[in-house]
This record gives sequence, C-alpha cells and structure tokens, in this order.
Amino acid sequence: MPIKPLKILHIITSLEHGGAQLLASKIILDSNEFYKNSVFVLFDKGPYKQKIIKGGVEVITPKNSNVFFIMLALLKWYLNNRPNIVQTWMYHSDFIGLILSLIFKNHKLVWSQIESPGIRFASPVHGTSTILHQETFCYLKHSSDR
Repeated sequence: MPIKPLKILHIITSLEHGGAQLLASKIILDSNEFYKNSVFVLFDKGPYKQKIIKGGVEVITPKNSNVFFIMLALLKWYLNNRPNIVQTWMYHSDFIGLILSLIFKNHKLVWSQIESPGIRFASPVHGTSTILHQETFCYLKHSSDR
C-alpha cells in the first residue's frame, strides 16, 4: 500500500528577494515524494513564485490584498485540501497561521523565524545582550497539545 504524502501548506507574506523567501523556496523545492507542498502567498509579487511553480508546486495567491479577501481565499483553500502541516514564514503569516490554527485544530503549526546575522537583542538579564547569527527558529505546536 503506497504511503500518502504529508500535505504541507506554506504561508508566506511575499516571494520577493529575501532570506526567508530563499530558504522557503529551497525547502519547498528540495522536498521528495513523501511531501505535497502548497504555497499561499499573501501578496502576489516576487521572483521566487515562478521558480516554485516550475518546480511543480501549487502557488495560491488571493485576488485582492484586503485582509478579508486573503482570509476568505485561505479558508476556502484549507477546506478543500485539509493540510497536515501549516508552516508560516515571517510575522504576518505567523499571525494568519495562528488564526487558522484556532479555527481548525487538525493540523500541526510550524512558525519559521529567520534572523539576520549579527542583530543584537536586549536580554531580560540586566546589562546583557544576545547576538543572534543567521539561524532558523521553528516552533512546533502539536494539535494534541491544545
């Protein structure tokens, strides 16, 4: 019996030039037959869209940039496809993915946070700071944890 591939929905703000967009496109295009990727782009622009489409991956873009129409298009796609995993890229997408996870509780949510090299953040410990180098931080929220 063949294994059904995991359906992964990637939600990303745009496919413009940028670190998150590059990393997302590499991960999406390097997937194998065990994963069926789809990409929902909040704002339809950027050079990575054509690369992803040429790689055989479905790219969904709302017809309007109004938040209401974006959520409507996303909900419609979600109800028709029911992904196993929703992976979000960048802050706007993280927020929308969180809303989606509050509505539908049958998928895993992965937030991907990309930090620029050498950005200094204040630490909660008085008088200290942290330097973050280019790393990806992923937070996995299991549907069974809700």
